[in-house]
Amino acid sequence: MKTSIVLPDLGAGDQQVRLAQWLVETGDGVIEGDRVVEVLVGGVLFHVAAPTDGIVTRMIDNKDAILAPAATLGFVKTQS
Repeated sequence: MKTSIVLPDLGAGDQQVRLAQWLVETGDGVIEGDRVVEVLVGGVLFHVAAPTDGIVTRMIDNKDAILAPAATLGFVKTQS
């Protein structure tokens, strides 16, 4: 099963949310709650956590991409 890594509501309002950097790579194992990606909002860095245990299978790779609210950033494959 594939679970989406989704940009949470950061209360950014009208501010742009940008992809800063990934803290993991495709193929890495993660545990639910692990920090997997950093996003930048108005000069403040926020961490997005893995939604579940599994293997990171896909990530958007556009550094500095402007992200829409609730954007899918990548996927984690679970063993279920």
